[in-house]
Parts: sequence; C-alpha cells; structure tokens
Amino acid sequence: MKFSTATFLYLIPTLILLGFGIFAATSSLRLFDSPHFINILNIPSLTIIVGGVLSHILIAYPTNEVWQAVSKASLLFSHNKKDKTAFEEEVTNIIGWQRDIRKNKLAAAVSLSADLKDRFEGYVFTLIATNYNIEELKTLAETRIASNYQNSIRQSQLYAAMGNAAPAFGMFGTLLGLIVMLQNFQDTLQLGVGLGVALMTTLYGLTLAQLFFYPMEKKIKNAAGKEAQREQMILEGILLIMQDKPAMYIKDYLTASTE
Repeated sequence: MKFSTATFLYLIPTLILLGFGIFAATSSLRLFDSPHFINILNIPSLTIIVGGVLSHILIAYPTNEVWQAVSKASLLFSHNKKDKTAFEEEVTNIIGWQRDIRKNKLAAAVSLSADLKDRFEGYVFTLIATNYNIEELKTLAETRIASNYQNSIRQSQLYAAMGNAAPAFGMFGTLLGLIVMLQNFQDTLQLGVGLGVALMTTLYGLTLAQLFFYPMEKKIKNAAGKEAQREQMILEGILLIMQDKPAMYIKDYLTASTE
C-alpha cells in the first residue's frame, strides 16, 4: 500500500477539530454563551462527533471514495419518480433510438453516445459504435451494470461505517465528560461542562446515526437497486433494437419483463 498524501492532508483538519472538541470539553473556558432557545447546541460535543467521524472515515476509506459518498448526501431529501411514469419515459426513449438506428446504425450510435456520454445508455451506444457483436455487447454492458451497482453499495457501506462510528464517539465524549466531572466535583462550572459533554455527545452521535447516516445507507442501496434495474431494462431494449425487433414487440417485451 502506498502512502496517500491526500488522506494525510484531509485528516489533519479533522483531527484538529476532534482535538478542539476535547480541549473545549476539558477546559473551564466557556466558548459560547448560547441563548436559551439554542441551549441544545453544545460546541465541544458537536466537534468531537464531527471530527471523530470524519477522522475515522478518512483513515478507513480512500479520499476519493469519501467525497463521492459525500456528494450523495442530497439523496436524503430526494425520491425516485413514480415507477410507471419513469418506465413510460424510458420506453419512449428506446423507441426513438430504434428509429434513429434503423436510419443509420453507426451515425446514430456515435451521436447517441455523445449525447448520453454521462449515462449508462451512452456507454452502450459507444460499444455499438465500436462494432461489437450482440453477445460481446451484452457481456460488457452487464459487467458495467454490476460495477456501477457495487460502487454504489460501497458508498452505502461508507455511510454505515459513519453510522457505527457516531455513537462510538458519542460514548467517547460521554466518558470524557464523566472524567471531567470526577476531577472537578468542587468546581460547579466544570461539573456542568462535564455533564453537558457527557450527555450531548451521546445525543449527537445517536441522532446523526439514526436520522442521517443509516437512512442514507438504506437510500443509496435502494437507489442502486432501482438504477441497476433501469440499466438492465435499457440494455434489453437496445439488444432488441440490435435484433431488429419491431417497436410494438419491444414495448410489450419490456412491459412484461418489468411487471
């Protein structure tokens, strides 16, 4: 294994964040005087959780995979289209591709591969433009489907790891807070700081795990399964086009295969 400079550089600020939380939790200095309506905010506890989880992930996974997973965070607030509507749109697209390919196979394949270059179907049309036969096309495309699915599953595993790490660092903060309390029984200020850290880190860790990390794991898995199903349907439709099947047959076949 090679030394990763990127991992090292990204790890430094996360460890500093974790260290800041530990220092703030064990010092008598109050960093923030929060209004009553945001007393739930405990900066030392929050930095312990965030710094700890990020440090854990950056050590366990390559940096590029971490950022790929982070880029999926928007999925938390999104849902797939209705399956029937999405299916009808895909079938309409496939029938349109059939008309183009019947006119000029090579020109249509080159044009579609350029227009859809960031999508699975663009990859399939690139294979067609390369003049692979149907069996080779099917093998390569199914390999890509499996690869895309495994990449998404790995990203979901990263969120599962964060979900496991968050409560663990919550317990770390709890133990740290208890140590502060035991060492400062005569100092009411430090006693309060220690109690706040002990309780809030556990609260933050469990909240992030159950309301964000684990739901993201399940959502990415669900999205990966639906995308693999969509790509398989697209592949079957394109293979039928390559076999010169009529549009009605393609539509009926795809409808039967998805019910």
